[in-house]
Amino acid sequence: MVRPRGLPEAVAAVPAAGIVVAVGAVSPARAWAEARELLPVVGFLAAVLLLARMCADEGLFEAAGQAVARACAGRTDRLLGGVFAVAAAVTAVLSLDATVVLLTPVVFATAARLGARSRPHVYACAHLSNSASLLLPVSNLTNLLALEAGGVSFTRFAVLMGPAWLVTIGIEYLVFRRFFADDLAAGTSEPPPADWPRVPVFAVTVLLLTLAGFVGTSLAGLDPQWAAWAGALVLTVRALRHRRATVREAIGATGPLFCLFVLALGVVVQAVLAGGLQEALGQVLPTGASLPALLGIAAVAAVLANLINNLPAVLALLPIASGGGPSPCCQDSIQLCAWAISRTRLRTCLIWSAVRLPPTSTSASVSSCRNSVTDSTSHMVSSPSGPAEGRTTGAAARSTMRTSEALGPLSPYSGTNRTLDPGWNRCFSSSRSLACMKTSSPPSSGAMKP
Repeated sequence: MVRPRGLPEAVAAVPAAGIVVAVGAVSPARAWAEARELLPVVGFLAAVLLLARMCADEGLFEAAGQAVARACAGRTDRLLGGVFAVAAAVTAVLSLDATVVLLTPVVFATAARLGARSRPHVYACAHLSNSASLLLPVSNLTNLLALEAGGVSFTRFAVLMGPAWLVTIGIEYLVFRRFFADDLAAGTSEPPPADWPRVPVFAVTVLLLTLAGFVGTSLAGLDPQWAAWAGALVLTVRALRHRRATVREAIGATGPLFCLFVLALGVVVQAVLAGGLQEALGQVLPTGASLPALLGIAAVAAVLANLINNLPAVLALLPIASGGGPSPCCQDSIQLCAWAISRTRLRTCLIWSAVRLPPTSTSASVSSCRNSVTDSTSHMVSSPSGPAEGRTTGAAARSTMRTSEALGPLSPYSGTNRTLDPGWNRCFSSSRSLACMKTSSPPSSGAMKP
Protein backbone atom coordinates (compact mmCIF):
# COMPACT_ATOMS: atom_id res chain seq x y z
CA MET A 1 0.00 0.00 0.00
CA VAL A 2 1.16 3.51 -0.81
CA ARG A 3 -0.31 6.62 0.72
CA PRO A 4 0.48 10.31 0.20
CA ARG A 5 3.06 11.65 2.63
CA GLY A 6 1.50 12.89 5.84
CA LEU A 7 -2.07 11.84 5.02
CA PRO A 8 -3.94 9.09 6.88
CA GLU A 9 -5.20 6.00 5.07
CA ALA A 10 -8.80 7.08 5.66
CA VAL A 11 -8.34 9.87 3.11
CA ALA A 12 -8.28 7.20 0.39
CA ALA A 13 -10.42 4.46 1.93
CA VAL A 14 -13.49 6.49 2.91
CA PRO A 15 -14.03 8.05 -0.56
CA ALA A 16 -13.38 4.64 -2.13
CA ALA A 17 -16.07 3.09 0.08
CA GLY A 18 -18.45 5.86 -0.90
CA ILE A 19 -17.75 5.28 -4.59
CA VAL A 20 -18.37 1.50 -4.49
CA VAL A 21 -21.68 2.13 -2.72
CA ALA A 22 -22.64 4.91 -5.14
CA VAL A 23 -22.00 2.81 -8.24
CA GLY A 24 -23.91 -0.14 -6.80
CA ALA A 25 -20.96 -2.51 -6.35
CA VAL A 26 -22.08 -2.87 -2.73
CA SER A 27 -25.59 -2.09 -1.55
CA PRO A 28 -25.99 0.41 1.30
CA ALA A 29 -27.53 -2.34 3.41
CA ARG A 30 -24.55 -4.64 2.82
CA ALA A 31 -22.11 -1.82 3.53
CA TRP A 32 -23.86 -1.01 6.80
CA ALA A 33 -23.93 -4.68 7.78
CA GLU A 34 -20.19 -4.99 7.13
CA ALA A 35 -19.46 -1.90 9.21
CA ARG A 36 -21.59 -3.24 12.07
CA GLU A 37 -19.73 -6.55 11.97
CA LEU A 38 -16.39 -4.77 12.18
CA LEU A 39 -17.37 -2.29 14.91
CA PRO A 40 -16.61 -4.60 17.89
CA VAL A 41 -13.18 -5.38 16.44
CA VAL A 42 -12.46 -1.72 15.80
CA GLY A 43 -13.62 -0.80 19.30
CA PHE A 44 -11.31 -3.41 20.80
CA LEU A 45 -8.45 -2.07 18.70
CA ALA A 46 -9.05 1.51 19.83
CA ALA A 47 -9.11 0.46 23.49
CA VAL A 48 -5.81 -1.43 23.23
CA LEU A 49 -4.14 1.52 21.46
CA LEU A 50 -5.27 3.86 24.21
CA LEU A 51 -4.15 1.42 26.90
CA ALA A 52 -0.68 1.18 25.36
CA ARG A 53 -0.33 4.96 25.10
CA MET A 54 -1.37 5.48 28.72
CA CYS A 55 1.12 2.83 29.87
CA ALA A 56 3.74 4.75 27.94
CA ASP A 57 2.83 8.00 29.67
CA GLU A 58 3.19 6.22 33.00
CA GLY A 59 6.82 5.48 32.12
CA LEU A 60 6.41 1.73 31.70
CA PHE A 61 8.55 1.45 28.57
CA GLU A 62 11.42 3.58 29.87
CA ALA A 63 11.45 1.58 33.09
CA ALA A 64 11.59 -1.64 31.06
CA GLY A 65 14.48 -0.28 29.01
CA GLN A 66 16.49 0.69 32.07
CA ALA A 67 15.71 -2.63 33.78
CA VAL A 68 16.99 -4.58 30.78
CA ALA A 69 20.14 -2.46 30.69
CA ARG A 70 20.70 -2.98 34.41
CA ALA A 71 20.12 -6.74 34.20
CA CYS A 72 22.45 -7.29 31.26
CA ALA A 73 25.47 -6.26 33.39
CA GLY A 74 27.43 -5.21 30.30
CA ARG A 75 26.80 -8.45 28.38
CA THR A 76 25.21 -7.96 24.98
CA ASP A 77 23.87 -11.50 24.82
CA ARG A 78 21.89 -10.79 27.97
CA LEU A 79 20.80 -7.48 26.52
CA LEU A 80 19.45 -9.26 23.44
CA GLY A 81 17.64 -11.77 25.63
CA GLY A 82 16.11 -8.97 27.66
CA VAL A 83 14.99 -7.16 24.52
CA PHE A 84 13.42 -10.36 23.24
CA ALA A 85 11.56 -10.90 26.51
CA VAL A 86 10.28 -7.33 26.77
CA ALA A 87 9.38 -7.01 23.08
CA ALA A 88 7.54 -10.34 23.11
CA ALA A 89 5.55 -9.35 26.20
CA VAL A 90 4.73 -5.87 24.90
CA THR A 91 3.66 -7.21 21.50
CA ALA A 92 1.50 -9.93 23.02
CA VAL A 93 -0.23 -7.76 25.61
CA LEU A 94 -0.27 -4.24 24.16
CA SER A 95 -0.21 -5.08 20.43
CA LEU A 96 2.49 -4.92 17.81
CA ASP A 97 1.94 -1.19 17.41
CA ALA A 98 3.20 -0.53 20.92
CA THR A 99 6.39 -2.42 20.08
CA VAL A 100 7.02 -0.47 16.88
CA VAL A 101 6.03 3.01 17.98
CA LEU A 102 6.74 3.04 21.72
CA LEU A 103 9.28 0.35 22.56
CA THR A 104 11.68 0.54 19.61
CA PRO A 105 12.93 4.07 20.40
CA VAL A 106 13.57 3.03 23.99
CA VAL A 107 15.54 -0.02 22.85
CA PHE A 108 17.56 2.13 20.46
CA ALA A 109 18.37 4.64 23.20
CA THR A 110 19.23 1.82 25.60
CA ALA A 111 21.75 0.30 23.20
CA ALA A 112 23.25 3.73 22.53
CA ARG A 113 23.54 4.52 26.23
CA LEU A 114 25.41 1.25 26.82
CA GLY A 115 27.69 1.78 23.82
CA ALA A 116 26.42 -1.45 22.25
CA ARG A 117 25.81 -2.02 18.58
CA SER A 118 22.15 -1.34 18.06
CA ARG A 119 21.42 -3.53 15.04
CA PRO A 120 20.57 -6.81 16.83
CA HIS A 121 18.32 -5.14 19.37
CA VAL A 122 16.45 -2.77 17.08
CA TYR A 123 16.03 -5.46 14.44
CA ALA A 124 14.68 -7.76 17.17
CA CYS A 125 11.87 -5.26 17.75
CA ALA A 126 11.02 -5.32 14.05
CA HIS A 127 10.90 -9.11 13.96
CA LEU A 128 9.09 -9.61 17.26
CA SER A 129 6.39 -7.13 16.30
CA ASN A 130 5.57 -9.84 13.75
CA SER A 131 6.38 -13.17 15.36
CA ALA A 132 5.34 -12.31 18.92
CA SER A 133 1.90 -11.14 17.79
CA LEU A 134 0.65 -14.70 17.59
CA LEU A 135 -0.36 -15.21 21.20
CA LEU A 136 -3.41 -13.12 22.05
CA PRO A 137 -6.26 -11.63 20.01
CA VAL A 138 -5.20 -8.15 21.18
CA SER A 139 -1.68 -8.67 19.82
CA ASN A 140 -2.72 -8.09 16.25
CA LEU A 141 -5.69 -6.69 14.34
CA THR A 142 -5.78 -9.77 12.12
CA ASN A 143 -6.07 -11.88 15.29
CA LEU A 144 -9.07 -9.82 16.40
CA LEU A 145 -10.72 -10.35 13.04
CA ALA A 146 -10.06 -14.09 13.21
CA LEU A 147 -11.43 -14.24 16.76
CA GLU A 148 -14.63 -12.56 15.65
CA ALA A 149 -15.07 -14.86 12.63
CA GLY A 150 -13.92 -18.12 14.20
CA GLY A 151 -16.23 -18.29 17.17
CA VAL A 152 -13.42 -19.15 19.63
CA SER A 153 -13.02 -17.58 23.05
CA PHE A 154 -10.17 -15.31 24.08
CA THR A 155 -8.59 -17.98 26.27
CA ARG A 156 -9.06 -20.73 23.69
CA PHE A 157 -7.27 -18.59 21.12
CA ALA A 158 -4.33 -18.11 23.49
CA VAL A 159 -4.14 -21.83 24.29
CA LEU A 160 -4.12 -22.76 20.61
CA MET A 161 -1.48 -20.21 19.64
CA GLY A 162 0.72 -20.46 22.75
CA PRO A 163 2.97 -23.36 21.63
CA ALA A 164 3.54 -21.81 18.20
CA TRP A 165 4.32 -18.47 19.87
CA LEU A 166 6.99 -19.99 22.13
CA VAL A 167 8.59 -22.08 19.38
CA THR A 168 8.69 -19.15 16.95
CA ILE A 169 10.32 -16.79 19.44
CA GLY A 170 12.81 -19.46 20.53
CA ILE A 171 13.91 -20.21 16.98
CA GLU A 172 14.16 -16.54 16.16
CA TYR A 173 16.34 -15.90 19.22
CA LEU A 174 18.76 -18.66 18.22
CA VAL A 175 18.94 -17.30 14.67
CA PHE A 176 19.65 -13.81 15.98
CA ARG A 177 22.42 -15.07 18.26
CA ARG A 178 24.15 -16.61 15.26
CA PHE A 179 23.41 -13.99 12.61
CA PHE A 180 24.47 -11.07 14.81
CA ALA A 181 27.35 -12.89 16.50
CA ASP A 182 29.90 -10.23 15.49
CA ASP A 183 27.73 -7.37 16.75
CA LEU A 184 27.10 -9.13 20.04
CA ALA A 185 30.78 -10.00 20.47
CA ALA A 186 31.67 -6.29 20.36
CA GLY A 187 30.23 -5.88 23.86
CA THR A 188 29.45 -2.55 25.50
CA SER A 189 31.65 0.47 26.11
CA GLU A 190 29.59 2.15 28.83
CA PRO A 191 28.55 0.88 32.28
CA PRO A 192 24.93 -0.07 32.93
CA PRO A 193 22.78 2.15 35.16
CA ALA A 194 23.72 1.84 38.79
CA ASP A 195 20.20 1.46 40.15
CA TRP A 196 17.11 -0.47 39.21
CA PRO A 197 14.31 1.73 37.88
CA ARG A 198 11.27 2.54 39.94
CA VAL A 199 8.45 0.37 38.63
CA PRO A 200 5.26 2.25 37.68
CA VAL A 201 3.21 0.09 40.02
CA PHE A 202 -0.15 1.62 39.17
CA ALA A 203 0.24 1.01 35.44
CA VAL A 204 1.49 -2.54 35.95
CA THR A 205 -1.39 -3.30 38.32
CA VAL A 206 -3.98 -1.97 35.87
CA LEU A 207 -2.37 -3.92 33.05
CA LEU A 208 -2.45 -7.19 35.01
CA LEU A 209 -6.06 -6.59 36.01
CA THR A 210 -6.92 -5.91 32.38
CA LEU A 211 -5.37 -9.23 31.35
CA ALA A 212 -7.38 -10.95 34.06
CA GLY A 213 -10.42 -9.14 32.73
CA PHE A 214 -9.78 -10.56 29.27
CA VAL A 215 -9.90 -14.05 30.71
CA GLY A 216 -12.88 -13.34 32.97
CA THR A 217 -15.03 -11.75 30.27
CA SER A 218 -14.18 -14.58 27.89
CA LEU A 219 -15.22 -17.22 30.42
CA ALA A 220 -18.41 -15.27 31.15
CA GLY A 221 -19.28 -15.04 27.47
CA LEU A 222 -18.83 -11.25 27.39
CA ASP A 223 -16.92 -9.16 24.87
CA PRO A 224 -13.30 -8.81 26.10
CA GLN A 225 -13.16 -5.28 24.72
CA TRP A 226 -14.95 -4.05 27.85
CA ALA A 227 -12.00 -5.16 29.95
CA ALA A 228 -9.66 -3.29 27.59
CA TRP A 229 -11.77 -0.14 27.80
CA ALA A 230 -11.92 -0.36 31.59
CA GLY A 231 -8.14 -0.54 31.90
CA ALA A 232 -7.59 2.17 29.30
CA LEU A 233 -10.06 4.57 30.91
CA VAL A 234 -8.61 4.10 34.40
CA LEU A 235 -5.15 5.06 33.15
CA THR A 236 -6.57 7.87 31.01
CA VAL A 237 -8.38 9.46 33.95
CA ARG A 238 -5.18 9.27 35.98
CA ALA A 239 -3.17 10.86 33.14
CA LEU A 240 -5.71 13.67 32.80
CA ARG A 241 -5.65 14.35 36.54
CA HIS A 242 -1.86 14.52 36.58
CA ARG A 243 -1.83 16.64 33.39
CA ARG A 244 0.29 14.12 31.49
CA ALA A 245 -2.24 14.10 28.67
CA THR A 246 -5.13 16.14 27.35
CA VAL A 247 -8.54 14.94 26.22
CA ARG A 248 -7.55 15.60 22.62
CA GLU A 249 -4.38 13.53 22.99
CA ALA A 250 -6.34 10.69 24.57
CA ILE A 251 -8.81 10.64 21.71
CA GLY A 252 -5.96 10.76 19.21
CA ALA A 253 -4.31 7.81 20.93
CA THR A 254 -7.26 5.60 19.98
CA GLY A 255 -6.35 6.00 16.30
CA PRO A 256 -9.77 7.25 15.15
CA LEU A 257 -8.71 7.78 11.55
CA PHE A 258 -7.23 4.31 11.31
CA CYS A 259 -10.37 2.82 12.83
CA LEU A 260 -12.37 4.65 10.17
CA PHE A 261 -9.97 3.28 7.57
CA VAL A 262 -10.62 -0.30 8.72
CA LEU A 263 -14.39 0.18 8.47
CA ALA A 264 -14.12 1.72 5.00
CA LEU A 265 -11.69 -0.93 3.84
CA GLY A 266 -14.15 -3.62 4.84
CA VAL A 267 -16.73 -2.08 2.47
CA VAL A 268 -14.20 -1.81 -0.36
CA VAL A 269 -13.13 -5.45 0.08
CA GLN A 270 -16.76 -6.53 -0.13
CA ALA A 271 -17.00 -4.87 -3.54
CA VAL A 272 -13.82 -6.61 -4.71
CA LEU A 273 -15.10 -9.97 -3.47
CA ALA A 274 -18.41 -9.47 -5.26
CA GLY A 275 -16.50 -8.57 -8.41
CA GLY A 276 -15.05 -12.05 -8.75
CA LEU A 277 -12.30 -12.38 -6.15
CA GLN A 278 -14.46 -14.45 -3.81
CA GLU A 279 -15.21 -17.00 -6.53
CA ALA A 280 -11.55 -17.17 -7.54
CA LEU A 281 -10.36 -17.63 -3.97
CA GLY A 282 -13.03 -20.24 -3.37
CA GLN A 283 -11.58 -22.31 -6.20
CA VAL A 284 -7.97 -22.19 -5.01
CA LEU A 285 -8.45 -22.22 -1.22
CA PRO A 286 -8.23 -25.81 0.05
CA THR A 287 -10.94 -27.21 2.30
CA GLY A 288 -10.72 -29.63 5.18
CA ALA A 289 -8.51 -29.94 8.24
CA SER A 290 -5.78 -32.25 6.93
CA LEU A 291 -2.16 -31.13 7.08
CA PRO A 292 -1.89 -30.64 3.26
CA ALA A 293 -5.10 -28.59 3.27
CA LEU A 294 -3.93 -26.38 6.13
CA LEU A 295 -0.55 -25.87 4.48
CA GLY A 296 -2.36 -24.91 1.28
CA ILE A 297 -4.48 -22.38 3.16
CA ALA A 298 -1.34 -20.90 4.69
CA ALA A 299 0.30 -20.63 1.28
CA VAL A 300 -2.71 -18.93 -0.33
CA ALA A 301 -3.02 -16.53 2.61
CA ALA A 302 0.68 -15.64 2.49
CA VAL A 303 0.65 -15.03 -1.27
CA LEU A 304 -2.48 -12.88 -1.07
CA ALA A 305 -1.06 -10.85 1.82
CA ASN A 306 2.07 -10.16 -0.21
CA LEU A 307 0.00 -9.06 -3.18
CA ILE A 308 -2.59 -6.82 -1.51
CA ASN A 309 -1.24 -6.43 2.06
CA ASN A 310 -2.29 -8.23 5.21
CA LEU A 311 -5.41 -6.35 6.28
CA PRO A 312 -7.24 -6.54 2.92
CA ALA A 313 -6.13 -10.17 2.66
CA VAL A 314 -7.64 -11.20 5.97
CA LEU A 315 -10.85 -9.30 5.20
CA ALA A 316 -11.06 -11.16 1.88
CA LEU A 317 -10.22 -14.64 3.18
CA LEU A 318 -12.15 -14.81 6.43
CA PRO A 319 -15.63 -14.83 4.83
CA ILE A 320 -14.54 -17.78 2.69
CA ALA A 321 -12.71 -19.66 5.45
CA SER A 322 -15.62 -19.18 7.85
CA GLY A 323 -18.27 -20.19 5.34
CA GLY A 324 -18.91 -23.44 7.13
CA GLY A 325 -19.62 -21.82 10.48
CA PRO A 326 -17.67 -22.15 13.72
CA SER A 327 -16.78 -25.82 13.37
CA PRO A 328 -13.37 -27.15 14.46
CA CYS A 329 -12.31 -27.42 10.81
CA CYS A 330 -13.40 -23.86 10.16
CA GLN A 331 -11.58 -22.62 13.26
CA ASP A 332 -8.36 -24.29 12.10
CA SER A 333 -8.66 -22.65 8.68
CA ILE A 334 -9.42 -19.22 10.11
CA GLN A 335 -6.54 -19.27 12.58
CA LEU A 336 -4.13 -20.53 9.95
CA CYS A 337 -5.22 -17.73 7.61
CA ALA A 338 -4.65 -15.20 10.36
CA TRP A 339 -1.26 -16.71 11.22
CA ALA A 340 0.01 -16.74 7.64
CA ILE A 341 -1.26 -13.24 6.94
CA SER A 342 0.05 -11.77 10.17
CA ARG A 343 3.53 -13.05 9.35
CA THR A 344 3.51 -11.06 6.11
CA ARG A 345 4.10 -7.40 6.83
CA LEU A 346 6.14 -4.47 5.74
CA ARG A 347 7.03 -3.50 9.30
CA THR A 348 10.71 -4.23 8.85
CA CYS A 349 11.04 -1.23 6.54
CA LEU A 350 9.88 0.96 9.42
CA ILE A 351 13.11 0.42 11.32
CA TRP A 352 15.33 -0.68 8.45
CA SER A 353 17.12 2.61 7.91
CA ALA A 354 18.16 2.58 11.54
CA VAL A 355 19.19 -1.07 11.50
CA ARG A 356 21.53 -0.51 8.55
CA LEU A 357 23.99 1.42 10.66
CA PRO A 358 27.55 0.13 10.18
CA PRO A 359 28.76 -2.53 12.61
CA THR A 360 31.01 -0.16 14.54
CA SER A 361 31.15 0.68 18.20
CA THR A 362 28.83 3.45 19.30
CA SER A 363 30.88 4.73 22.20
CA ALA A 364 31.63 7.99 20.38
CA SER A 365 27.96 8.29 19.55
CA VAL A 366 27.01 7.92 23.20
CA SER A 367 29.14 10.93 24.07
CA SER A 368 27.45 12.85 21.26
CA CYS A 369 24.09 11.76 22.63
CA ARG A 370 24.84 13.19 26.05
CA ASN A 371 25.87 16.54 24.60
CA SER A 372 23.40 16.99 21.77
CA VAL A 373 20.18 15.32 22.84
CA THR A 374 19.15 18.07 25.21
CA ASP A 375 19.62 20.68 22.48
CA SER A 376 17.18 19.05 20.12
CA THR A 377 13.97 20.86 19.39
CA SER A 378 12.41 18.54 16.85
CA HIS A 379 8.80 17.45 17.08
CA MET A 380 8.03 14.83 19.71
CA VAL A 381 5.69 11.97 19.03
CA SER A 382 2.58 12.78 21.02
CA SER A 383 0.66 9.65 20.15
CA PRO A 384 0.75 6.74 17.75
CA SER A 385 -1.42 7.58 14.77
CA GLY A 386 -2.65 4.04 14.33
CA PRO A 387 -1.66 0.42 14.07
CA ALA A 388 1.19 -0.83 12.00
CA GLU A 389 -0.88 -3.42 10.21
CA GLY A 390 1.21 -4.11 7.16
CA ARG A 391 2.11 -0.47 6.84
CA THR A 392 4.51 2.06 8.21
CA THR A 393 3.06 3.50 11.38
CA GLY A 394 2.57 6.91 12.96
CA ALA A 395 5.14 9.66 12.80
CA ALA A 396 7.85 7.05 12.26
CA ALA A 397 6.24 5.99 9.03
CA ARG A 398 6.73 9.25 7.21
CA SER A 399 10.42 8.83 6.54
CA THR A 400 11.64 5.30 5.95
CA MET A 401 13.80 5.88 2.91
CA ARG A 402 16.59 8.00 4.38
CA THR A 403 18.41 7.20 7.58
CA SER A 404 18.63 10.83 8.62
CA GLU A 405 14.84 11.09 8.51
CA ALA A 406 14.05 7.68 9.96
CA LEU A 407 16.10 8.12 13.11
CA GLY A 408 14.28 11.22 14.30
CA PRO A 409 10.61 10.23 14.14
CA LEU A 410 11.30 6.82 15.71
CA SER A 411 11.37 8.63 19.00
CA PRO A 412 9.96 8.22 22.47
CA TYR A 413 6.67 9.81 23.31
CA SER A 414 6.31 12.82 25.54
CA GLY A 415 5.81 12.32 29.25
CA THR A 416 9.18 11.09 30.43
CA ASN A 417 9.45 9.06 33.60
CA ARG A 418 11.30 11.43 35.94
CA THR A 419 12.33 8.63 38.29
CA LEU A 420 14.94 7.34 35.85
CA ASP A 421 18.65 7.86 36.15
CA PRO A 422 19.38 11.40 34.82
CA GLY A 423 21.74 10.12 32.15
CA TRP A 424 19.06 7.78 30.86
CA ASN A 425 16.43 10.48 31.13
CA ARG A 426 18.39 12.64 28.71
CA CYS A 427 18.40 9.88 26.13
CA PHE A 428 14.73 9.02 26.67
CA SER A 429 13.29 12.50 27.00
CA SER A 430 14.21 13.94 23.61
CA SER A 431 12.60 13.23 20.30
CA ARG A 432 16.13 13.09 18.91
CA SER A 433 17.33 10.44 21.34
CA LEU A 434 18.09 8.32 18.34
CA ALA A 435 20.34 11.06 17.00
CA CYS A 436 22.94 9.49 19.31
CA MET A 437 23.61 7.25 16.34
CA LYS A 438 23.83 9.98 13.70
CA THR A 439 27.55 10.49 14.14
CA SER A 440 28.15 7.06 12.66
CA SER A 441 29.43 6.92 9.12
CA PRO A 442 27.14 5.94 6.24
CA PRO A 443 26.44 2.23 5.86
CA SER A 444 29.38 0.37 4.43
CA SER A 445 29.17 -1.91 1.45
CA GLY A 446 29.15 -4.82 3.84
CA ALA A 447 26.12 -3.57 5.75
CA MET A 448 23.38 -6.06 6.26
CA LYS A 449 20.95 -6.39 3.41
CA PRO A 450 17.20 -6.84 3.88
